[in-house]
Amino acid sequence: MESFWQPPRELAPGIRVFEEHATRYDPWFEADPGRVLFEMELQAVRLALEGLPRPFLEIGAGSGRFTEALALEVGVDPARAALDVFARRLKDRPQADVQLVQATGEALPFADASFGAGLLVVTLCFAGDPPRLIQEAA
Repeated sequence: MESFWQPPRELAPGIRVFEEHATRYDPWFEADPGRVLFEMELQAVRLALEGLPRPFLEIGAGSGRFTEALALEVGVDPARAALDVFARRLKDRPQADVQLVQATGEALPFADASFGAGLLVVTLCFAGDPPRLIQEAA
């Protein structure tokens, strides 16, 4: 696992909740209805990714639940606490080859066309500048 930490300039107000409550996100997905909804969302995203070239990037990866389950190569999130939860889980899975990057979706630290697909799973609503995030992802 390779990590690249780049502190964001300033956290959007919607991001603070993920810094303060990073450990509360995953447990919701471990019991019903979260477990069932997570599986349904995974199926939908897998279908959307079919046939697209790798590598894949998740913008707003948070604790990495989707990044890990979909075997994505890179997960980006501005909330360091959420990425710390993800990094702790990856320590138990040495076979996982995921790069964690602390950055905002509005200012991704990658060259254009670096990925075959970029995912925004329940992320856009927390962005400080949604139109800029969409433009950057494109």
